[in-house]
Amino acid sequence: MADERRQHTRLSYSPENPPVLRIGTVNYAIRDLSEGGVVFVCYRQNQFPANTLLSGAIIFHDGVTIPVEGRVLRYHDGAVVVAFTQEAQSAAAFRERRRFFRLRYPRGEEVGMKWGGTPYIVIEISEEGVVVRRHVMDAWKVGEEVRAEVFFHDRTALQIVGSVLRMTDSEVVLQLSSGIPARTVFDEQRYLIRKSVDLRRH
Repeated sequence: MADERRQHTRLSYSPENPPVLRIGTVNYAIRDLSEGGVVFVCYRQNQFPANTLLSGAIIFHDGVTIPVEGRVLRYHDGAVVVAFTQEAQSAAAFRERRRFFRLRYPRGEEVGMKWGGTPYIVIEISEEGVVVRRHVMDAWKVGEEVRAEVFFHDRTALQIVGSVLRMTDSEVVLQLSSGIPARTVFDEQRYLIRKSVDLRRH
C-alpha cells in the first residue's frame, strides 16, 4: 500500500494561497493533494492522533467542493497526513481537478517554445493549455492552428498541437488537442519547488 501511495501524483500548493480542507467549521490549509490522500497544515500535534477517522470537504479557489473521508496516518513537519478511505470517489474528483491544474512559471524560470521558427517564452502550462508571452509585432489570430515544440527544464522537448483560444496585449492562450502529459507538468512543478527550497537554504 505504501508503494502504491508513493506512485500517486501529488499537487503541491504554495502556503500563500492554498485550497482548504474544512473539518467541521474550521478550514485547514492544504499542503499536498493526491488521489490517495491529503496533507494539511495543523500546528497542534495532538489534535488529530494517528488512526483518527476524518470527514470533511476540500474547497478550491473556484468554489468547487469535494467531500472526503480519510484516516490519519501521521503528523509530520507541522502537518497532518491523511489517507482517503473513499479512494475511488476521491481519485475521480482528483483527476477532474488535475485537468485544470495550471503551473505558472516565476519570472526568470520560464521555459521556451518554438513555432514557425520563432522562439517564445512559455509562462504557464497545463495538460490542456499553454500560455506564451506575446511579441509586440505578432499577428496571432483566434482559432489559428498551432504546431509547436516546447522545451522543458529537464532538457526534453515536446511537440504540441492546438489553436489560439484568446489573447491579451501581453499573452496568448493556446488550447491543446495534443497536449502535455500530467507527469511533465508535475516534473516541472517539482523542479520549481526544489529550486525555491535551494534558494532559501543559501
